[in-house]
Amino acid sequence: MRMFAQDRVFYRGVRVDLTGDPEALRRFGLLRQVDRARREHGLTLAASLDVSGVARSTYYDWLGRFKAGGVKALTPGSSRPLSHPGRRWTHADAVRVFAVRGEMRWCGKARLHLEHNRRHPDKPLSLAAVGRIVQWGLKAGRIKPCAFWCEGRARAKRRRDFAGGHAQRWRKEDKHQGLQLDHMTLSLDGKVFKEFRAVCPKTRRQHAQVFSRATSGVAKAFLAEALKRLGDQPLQVDGGSEFRGDFEDECAERKLPLKVLPPRCPELNGIVERANRTARIECWSLHDGELNCQALNAALSNHLDYYKSVS
Repeated sequence: MRMFAQDRVFYRGVRVDLTGDPEALRRFGLLRQVDRARREHGLTLAASLDVSGVARSTYYDWLGRFKAGGVKALTPGSSRPLSHPGRRWTHADAVRVFAVRGEMRWCGKARLHLEHNRRHPDKPLSLAAVGRIVQWGLKAGRIKPCAFWCEGRARAKRRRDFAGGHAQRWRKEDKHQGLQLDHMTLSLDGKVFKEFRAVCPKTRRQHAQVFSRATSGVAKAFLAEALKRLGDQPLQVDGGSEFRGDFEDECAERKLPLKVLPPRCPELNGIVERANRTARIECWSLHDGELNCQALNAALSNHLDYYKSVS
């Protein structure tokens, strides 16, 4: 008895697909509709796809899958991503991080990350995961924000009231309308100094002085010297406490408009901020003289004279 084998196409043609997925059957019907439109009505592939409402790339994708595996291959796959950017933290992870933070409320996420992984080496967390847990805990009220010690202040700044004072809130139309004033902290070999700086945004002339501390009285004295050199102009300052009290009263006596910038907007004081950065890099990082206000002011004066000569 002789047996003859048929070609593979024969067995593939008589195959029965037992899929009952409605989306797979719908896709198969669209493929048949496009094929019928091309054979019976003589339409082009583009015209057939327009009638069926199927994109060309989608049509070839479905056609290739159908030829390889039949109607069953047209079943849509899972939409779940194959990978995740990071392991998601669980409630147990949050409990452990909150326990560490309860003992170390003054620390940031970097220290909490190290301490958590030291205590729980079998269940480590990434730095980003610890940060997300802390942020979620603060928003959900599971943990409370800690009061960091900053320049002698353990409480957050109160919002400034512009109702009865001379200072006015900054508006968009006030940008670069007068002198920009700012102060920065200098830490040189363990000693801390305060540098006040005023810059005219029109002429770029500037005046700066170094003091041992930053108070409203010091800011008032600096303002008097700055106005002698740069002339009376409207003033633009940030919301620091050194620009209140005596400083604001001095502006009121001189009848100088005083605008206070909104919080966390250093770009609005960009000219003086850039001047501070330049002085920090090109003057204070190279200073090797005595560390007292007189010597620092002499070095700062030489720095300003150099910039006047090259400008």
